[in-house]
Amino acid sequence: SGTTTLPVSSADLINFGAPTLDSFTVTTNSSPDETPDQGAIDGTAIGDFDSFTWFSAAGTPNTSLAVSPGVLTFNLDVSVNTLGYNIAQIDSFAGYGFRDQADQIITVEYSLVGDAGFNTLGTYSYIDPGSKEYSRVSLADDTADYMLTGVDALRFTYADPGNTNHEIVIQEIDVVGAAVVDLVQTNDTYTDIAQLPVSNTDLVNLGQVTLASFDVSANQGANQTPDNGPVDGATSDTDWESFTWFLDSKGQFPATVTLNLDVTASPSGYDISEISSLAGFSGTAAQGKQVVMVEYSVVGDAGFASLGTFTNLTAGVGEYSRIQLANSTGGDLLTGVDALKLTYALPEGTDRMVLQEIDVVGSGEAIPVSLQLASMFSNDMILQCEKAVPVWGTSTSGADITVEFAGQTKTTTAAQDGTWRVDLDSVAASFDSRMLTVSAQVDSDTTQVSCSNVLVGEVWLASGQSN
Repeated sequence: SGTTTLPVSSADLINFGAPTLDSFTVTTNSSPDETPDQGAIDGTAIGDFDSFTWFSAAGTPNTSLAVSPGVLTFNLDVSVNTLGYNIAQIDSFAGYGFRDQADQIITVEYSLVGDAGFNTLGTYSYIDPGSKEYSRVSLADDTADYMLTGVDALRFTYADPGNTNHEIVIQEIDVVGAAVVDLVQTNDTYTDIAQLPVSNTDLVNLGQVTLASFDVSANQGANQTPDNGPVDGATSDTDWESFTWFLDSKGQFPATVTLNLDVTASPSGYDISEISSLAGFSGTAAQGKQVVMVEYSVVGDAGFASLGTFTNLTAGVGEYSRIQLANSTGGDLLTGVDALKLTYALPEGTDRMVLQEIDVVGSGEAIPVSLQLASMFSNDMILQCEKAVPVWGTSTSGADITVEFAGQTKTTTAAQDGTWRVDLDSVAASFDSRMLTVSAQVDSDTTQVSCSNVLVGEVWLASGQSN
């Protein structure tokens, strides 16, 4: 019923500024505030021209546009993630609070790494919304974690929906997924607990600002609720507070540890490079064997996806084991993660397991530098001659703003609320086509927006009534 109710993501694979998006193109449309138009991937649905992409068909009140079908192509970055991406969900949001502009007929295509062409996923329609309403078309595979794997590009073609004005307003396209990785499992066995390579500074260590909360299912060695043993950054054969003990006779298998990461400081989630599970005890039984399923959740996705099930059954009586998961290339194992879940099954040949520690190594994803010009600035505009011209917009708080036009360079800093403004010196009237370029920089990250074919002349406003 309104843009504020649309569950759009600002941290999906194709969000503008995300490192996973290499480039994109958008065909001619009636709301081109940038080239290419960013409206469909800006992570917002706020109802203004800067935040949507509008396609109209020939013969409508917007005859001059004649731009249906509308095509948006998104090329994912495979320079680092060379195996492409696993796609879990695709969402298309449409509508506007003015006319019947939410009907959708979409053909979704995808390209795989190593394949020069596009394959058709299918054509999907939703033509029930009425005037001033909004719609979502959501695609997922309810039998698997991913609907596509190894993807390097996606293409969306919107056909004329056949509504009253033959038009559609695309508020946002979200693509939820994660990079495909060449996962390597390393198993180690130790005879002395002092040999266990435990970290006390990883992402899920108790007290770290990166750990929002955690939960441990019923276990024999619970000294706190939830039990701190797997995340205390220490191992012990004597201190019950430093390990977690699961017994089959107590019905404690399968045993689950859920780790929720703090995304308030890292809203795009976390890049995970390594996951380690360490188990074992010095008693008279084999308590270091492991069978663990690792699942993860990414920002913008309410569910968990499976990384796989991993075993290490080499530890004998009084011995210890480690399962270590990493990317064979040394890069990230997972990206955009906001939670992990490890589920331990009963290992063959024993009735118990002592979990000493879970370590998760990684870092928060950098927040892309945002930059937006006020809606009146666009390609093919005219700036007033012989007067100082204000240029303004919004950006990341504290960003260094640089505006360049007609040989001038003006700088300022975005205020705490993100607003900024510079005043260009007066310029003589000119038919010369110029470029207005604005950049925003925070540390080494830079975002740039340009307006092409800008002229300088007289600008007049007129008003009145036809009668």
